[in-house]
Parts: sequence; structure tokens; C-alpha cells
Amino acid sequence: MPNPKNPTPLRRRAVEGLEAAGFFALMGFFRLLGLPAASAVGGFLGRLVGPLSGEQALARANLQAAFPEKSRAEIDAILGAMWDNLGRVLAEYPHLDKFRAYEPGGRLEVVGAEHVDREHATDPGGLLVSAHLANWEVMPMAASQRGFEGGVIYRAINNPHVNRWIVRQRERYAMPVQVPKGPDGARQLLRLLKKRLYIPILVDQKLSQGGVPVPFFGHPAMTTPAAAALAIKYGYPVFMASCERHPGPRFRLVVSPRMEFERTGDEMADIFAAMVKMNDWLEARIRERPGEWLWAHNRWGFKAKKKRRRKKAA
Repeated sequence: MPNPKNPTPLRRRAVEGLEAAGFFALMGFFRLLGLPAASAVGGFLGRLVGPLSGEQALARANLQAAFPEKSRAEIDAILGAMWDNLGRVLAEYPHLDKFRAYEPGGRLEVVGAEHVDREHATDPGGLLVSAHLANWEVMPMAASQRGFEGGVIYRAINNPHVNRWIVRQRERYAMPVQVPKGPDGARQLLRLLKKRLYIPILVDQKLSQGGVPVPFFGHPAMTTPAAAALAIKYGYPVFMASCERHPGPRFRLVVSPRMEFERTGDEMADIFAAMVKMNDWLEARIRERPGEWLWAHNRWGFKAKKKRRRKKAA
């Protein structure tokens, strides 16, 4: 409901309504297509529309900074693959019920789940740390289908109507507890941690407030210290995970053994070292499959180069 003390402007509400109507129409269309066709069409639309968006220049700037050795043709190929993947991710949202792990034909293969099983027997609970790779929604789905209870930390989408729908999809097919970023979410997260449950968390997005500059692809990136702090301060287990697309709407989730961190007695230095170790792990996975990561995000704060307009001759 709108806050009477800070009402949403009528124009903004109208825009949000139109955006939501278009989004839900698209989701209905993708649902009717069926999963394989929806994913393919989503990839096509991503390649068609993505390069025309304002994020194209930012994604290119990020790639050029991360891979200075790559040619323009190689960068273009990664950009095309990224937009294809993002289009597929969007088209796959109405079909999250079809992604099953640990069963034949389930479209989701999990490698390394036994690492979590082994630790769970003696030290239950943990952080499942990953990045926006391939379809990042499948990690909490795999954890839930393995029988691990917990909650997913998420950043709310700007459009409230779309955000509610996405959250409901996650509650229904991933983990029923969705933890929004912010003060209320922090309190909810602490309750889950006290119960020694599992928390999937993506640590590859820029955190302007409270973030720590940690090397990532050779450049300082403002990174959330939450996972590292929980590991160092409270000994909470950390399992790194990466998602791969194989191919179309099929995925392979690779889970690492419990990541070990050095404790020297200097808590702040140990937290920073843990953050570096996690970033290094994620960077290595992204380098293996760069077209499946979200380059169209202002991770480092690079400024995209604007196209110069040619002056017409007088």
C-alpha cells in the first residue's frame, strides 16, 4: 500500500502499472511457449534488444577493463552471449517449476552436493556463495530440493508489482523464506543463522554503502563483507558455487568443498583476506564462461564511453 506520508506520484504509479502489464504479458507468452521454446525465444530477444539498451556501453567498458588483452571481436562475442543468457533467464522465470535436481531428466545437474552433506552431519548450516552466473535462481532451488532449509537474500526490483511476482516465484519453487536487503532483512537473517540454516547469497554486485574495495579482475570492487564476516567471526561454513548453462534450459551447478580461511587474530585483516579468496574463486569461474556473467552492472564504477556525434558541415 502507498505510504500516506510519502505518497507515490500518480505518474510514477501509472508507469509502474504499464511496466507490470507488459512484463506479465511477456511472462504469459513465455509460459505458453513451453520451457525449451521460451528459453530460445528469450535468448533471441536478448541478443536483439540488449545491444540497443543503455547498459551495452557499460558492459563493454567492464569487459575491456577486465580483459584488456581481448580484441573487439572477442568482446562483441561475449556481449552477445551475455545478452542471450539474460534473455533466457527472463524467459525461464515462468518455468521454475520444471527445474529439478537429483532426478533423471530434471534439467539441473548438481556436482559436489556431497561436500555440504558431509559438513551438515556435524556442523549444519552454511553460506552458499555465488555470483550472477547462467541462471542464478537454480542454486537455492538445488539446496531446497536437497532438503536444506534456509532463506535467500535478495535485492528488491524497482517495480513493486514485478518484485512481488518474482518473490512469489522464488518462495514457491526455491526457498519459502525470502530475505530482503535492509534493516528488516538483517534481523530476519540473524534469526536464520541462529537456527543454523542455509543462506544462498550472491556477492558479485557493487555495494556502495558498507562495501569494502576488494580486487576483482585486477580492479578494486566495492564488495559486501557479510559472508566473510560470518565465516571469520562465527565460523559459519562457506561453500562456493557456480552455475553453468548446458545448453539452453539445462544447468550444471558445481559446489566446492567448504572453503577454509586463515585466522591470525587480526579480525579485520582476516575478513579482508576471506573476501579476496572468495572474489578470486568467482573470478576464475567467470573467466571460464564470461558470456554467462552479468557484465551489464556497474560493478567497478567505470564510466562508459559515450558515442560522439559528428558535427554537420555548415
